[in-house]
Amino acid sequence: MKKTFYIFLISLFHLFSAQVYAQPATPYSPNFQITDMDGVPHDLYTFLDAGRTVVIEFFTVNSPVSENSREGMNILQSTYGTEGDFSMMFFGVEMDTSNSAENQYVADHTITFPIINDFTALEALYGAKESTPMFIIICPDRLWKVRYGSIFDDTSLILNLSNQCNELSDRVRDGKILHYFGEDQFCEGELTAELYLQNYSETNNLTSAKISAWEGTELRGTTTWNGFLEPYELDTVSFDLFDLDTLSDIVFRLDSINLMPDTFIDNNSIERTLEEGPQVGPQSTLEIYTDFNPEQTTWYIEDVNGDIFYESSLLWPNSFNSLGLYMYEEGCFRFVIEDSFGDGIINGTTPEGEASGSVKIYNHLGDTIFNENDFENGTSLRFYVNPNLDLNELNPTNFAVYPNPSTGDVHIVLDEDQIGSEVSVYNLLGTIVYQNIKTDYNYHLLSTNKWAKGIYIIEVKNGSKLSSQKLILR
Repeated sequence: MKKTFYIFLISLFHLFSAQVYAQPATPYSPNFQITDMDGVPHDLYTFLDAGRTVVIEFFTVNSPVSENSREGMNILQSTYGTEGDFSMMFFGVEMDTSNSAENQYVADHTITFPIINDFTALEALYGAKESTPMFIIICPDRLWKVRYGSIFDDTSLILNLSNQCNELSDRVRDGKILHYFGEDQFCEGELTAELYLQNYSETNNLTSAKISAWEGTELRGTTTWNGFLEPYELDTVSFDLFDLDTLSDIVFRLDSINLMPDTFIDNNSIERTLEEGPQVGPQSTLEIYTDFNPEQTTWYIEDVNGDIFYESSLLWPNSFNSLGLYMYEEGCFRFVIEDSFGDGIINGTTPEGEASGSVKIYNHLGDTIFNENDFENGTSLRFYVNPNLDLNELNPTNFAVYPNPSTGDVHIVLDEDQIGSEVSVYNLLGTIVYQNIKTDYNYHLLSTNKWAKGIYIIEVKNGSKLSSQKLILR
């Protein structure tokens, strides 16, 4: 019964969703050639080179979400498409490969733009999923954006994105720092910056570029990029920054292209505020309140060596989950959260309203160090673990553990006001090796003979009160 209820809730989301502007992770669209169901071939760059914005609707003939977009798409086609001023070109891609009702659907809704019934031709290119109606907006400069769900009769939901498009370049030589997509937090004054470099020349290729990073008058890093970019193509550029202040306003500057000064400098710099990641003790807490599509959201924590230390598991929709994070190696750790749908952790609509999820991380003092939920495709946090911030000092315990260290059985004695508390024991990978609630008395016996030697965390949770203590097995 519970599973059926969740499926019903997810169906409600698909029926009523009409939101979300999520920018894709890879914003450059390569060319493609497709043939519509009338046998007419189409080349993407032919339309873009003419200065037209291309809009691709991924739909299914039996989807209420797609049905809700028919009026808006007909208005757009008659105003801006082949029946209007020709400033835009519209395509429809029918995603359900198991039906053959496209012709009837086109006739019923008087669709006059080309329909593609080969979903596989564009599926991987834009990360399309058969169960997810969406719109891809491709600008003349080859950059694309995505909108999920219905548009109903609100053409502004597409036009607002297309109005952000840049026109074709009229410059002979022009490089462009397009976007910074790297991390905003760093540890110990060092960070690897990541940004997009675009060739915004009309005709010339881009083969080299020098990029620098400045904090005021202080140089924080520089790199020379070498490669090959045709007009409008882009590449990722990564380089290291050093000696960053706790809060640094960094200007990334394109100093030269093809060993010469750029002919147009207005798009040669971007500014980004970078900050030192928070410092935490050996114990932190991760809290996740899932939306109605938890399978779309994944997270992990990398240790100082870049190895995955913790990672997500499948959770129930619309549920609260809390996980203790135990880290005893000093250095810079990294929390990463990603969403395959591209809208963070905010999916879900019920008759009572939206069901938005949330992700929070609390440090050893209970302070919030991460609370960013509208992260589209993903976001991350750098934080520094200092194991010298002793766990027992930070979470005063009022229960006894003996013997500790131990080579055999371990006795846990709770205070009287802790009777009925949940007692959990974790290894350093965050795996629960013991969990129990004893409602009548305050004594727990741990048989540890089969446990591996090492450090464990005993956690006693009584409502909102949490006490923790290290256990060492030898």
